[in-house]
Amino acid sequence: MALQLPLLNPYLERNASFDHGANFAVAGCTTLDSSFLAARGIQTPIINTPLSAQLNWFRTLLNSTCSSHAECVRRLNRALVFVGEIGDNDVSYALAEGKSIQEIQSYIPGLVRVIINGVRNNLLQKAIGSLRQEFPHVVVVYADYYSSFQSIHRRAPFLGE
Repeated sequence: MALQLPLLNPYLERNASFDHGANFAVAGCTTLDSSFLAARGIQTPIINTPLSAQLNWFRTLLNSTCSSHAECVRRLNRALVFVGEIGDNDVSYALAEGKSIQEIQSYIPGLVRVIINGVRNNLLQKAIGSLRQEFPHVVVVYADYYSSFQSIHRRAPFLGE
């Protein structure tokens, strides 16, 4: 809103315009497939559209709007692509099932460390630095959701809950 950009229509909205982009996110869904999580005793919502499906939607829309690979490259060079909050639900559902951090980390290595430690994770900061070096013409913006959540959690009694 602060950038005065239009809100994006959900990709699954019938007859929606995607002239300014599309939103592929599905609230409450996981990064990993439900079958992978279920095999480890973790239940997900009945309707779960994992990250792999959302990325396929992105590819489908991109391929339907580009007449060639070169055109897709040209469009993506001028595009703003936001990817965020990946893996939170996988960990949250596992914790709700009573899994320990050690159990979760055994099948989602690295992911738990990033989510649990938030901005304090030096590996995440190094990875962002590496991305910025590898792709100097791409703007990588880091948003610290973890500290925001912690602030709200600490002040919950004063915020009405």
